[in-house]
Amino acid sequence: MKKTTSGFTIIELLVVMIVIGILAAIVIVTYSGAQGRARDATRQSDTASLIKALETYYDDNGSYPVPASNWYYTKDATWTTFKTALANNITTMPSDPKNTGDPTVAGMFGYAYYSSSTGNNCGRVAGQWYLLVWRFEGNPQTKFTDGSCTGTNYGDTLYSGNGISYYESVK
Repeated sequence: MKKTTSGFTIIELLVVMIVIGILAAIVIVTYSGAQGRARDATRQSDTASLIKALETYYDDNGSYPVPASNWYYTKDATWTTFKTALANNITTMPSDPKNTGDPTVAGMFGYAYYSSSTGNNCGRVAGQWYLLVWRFEGNPQTKFTDGSCTGTNYGDTLYSGNGISYYESVK
């Protein structure tokens, strides 16, 4: 009499588990990369909205907002003050998708706006220039300058080569 058994051998089960593990790892890596790219796209859209609002503010007031402490950060209450300043120029004030802190610090994500109330940049006084700073997760550093810089370029001086992206406008 012949005895028949059905089922999988231990080797077959191990092979299937290894294949499932590899597929799961690929999906997790792809998913987390997609999330980072989506947050970067949000950052790109947010900064474009802020730039548009700031240019409209300049057209209305003849200058850009000048923070009392030189900086507005999404990480603290100064961003609310910035929101108040731009209330007539932007409907929804953006905040970084991660918003973990000061984007000028390695590994931190947020938005920062700078326009010194003392000194100058690119040969301009306060209210005639600004610097908008952010950090992308997956994209390389980007830097944009609008206007002609005739003195020290604050963005390049502070942030060149350290992964921080910025937009600098000079009137």
